[in-house]
Amino acid sequence: MKSLSSNFLVPAIGGCVIVTFSLLFYFDYTRAATAGNQKEIGTITFKQQSAQRKFQAQVIWEEVEQSMKVYSYDTIRTSERSGAIIKLHDGTEIKLSENSMILLSFSKDEIGINFMRGSIKAKRGDLKGKGLKKLNIISKKMKVSIDKSDISLSKDKSNELNLTIDKGDAKIKKGDKETTLKKNQKLVISKDDIKVFNITLKLIS
Repeated sequence: MKSLSSNFLVPAIGGCVIVTFSLLFYFDYTRAATAGNQKEIGTITFKQQSAQRKFQAQVIWEEVEQSMKVYSYDTIRTSERSGAIIKLHDGTEIKLSENSMILLSFSKDEIGINFMRGSIKAKRGDLKGKGLKKLNIISKKMKVSIDKSDISLSKDKSNELNLTIDKGDAKIKKGDKETTLKKNQKLVISKDDIKVFNITLKLIS
C-alpha cells in the first residue's frame, strides 16, 4: 500500500512543479512590457509591415502599433519591406526604411540616436522656436550633429556610411577630424577614408 502511495505521490508532485513553472514562464513571456520610469519622447505615426520595439530593461521584442508611444532608450527596428515613422514631441521626424535599427535617448541638452543599421531620415529643417535641442546621431566612431536640418543616413553591408544633407547643415566628427556639410552635399565614410561630394543633379519629381 505504501509503495502504491509513493508511486502516485512522486509523479503528482513532479506534475505540479512542471505545471507551476510552465504557467509562470507563460505569464512572464506574454505580459505587457513597460517603459518603467523612462521619459515619453514621441509616438509612432506610421508603420508599414513589420516593425518592433524593445524597452531598455527588456529582452523581448514587441510588435509596434500605430500611435504607440515611444520612450527614451527604446530600440526600434524594421524588417524586410517594412518602415516606420517616429515623431518626437519637439516636431522632429525620424523615418526608418526596411531592415533598419536605432536606439533613441533623451537628455536635458540633446536628443541622441544610436544608428545601428539600415537607412534613416531625420527631418527638422522646418522646425521653429528657440531652445531646440541638438540632435546627435552616433554610428560607431562617427557623430553627426544637427540643429534645424534634414538629413539622410545609410549604412551598407560593408559598413560604409553615406550621409546626405537635404536642408540646412550638419557637423560630422570622426576621431580628431571634424567636417561641416552643407545642403546638397554628400559624405561617404569608409573604413580608411572620408570623402565629400557635391550633388549636382537632384530629382524633383
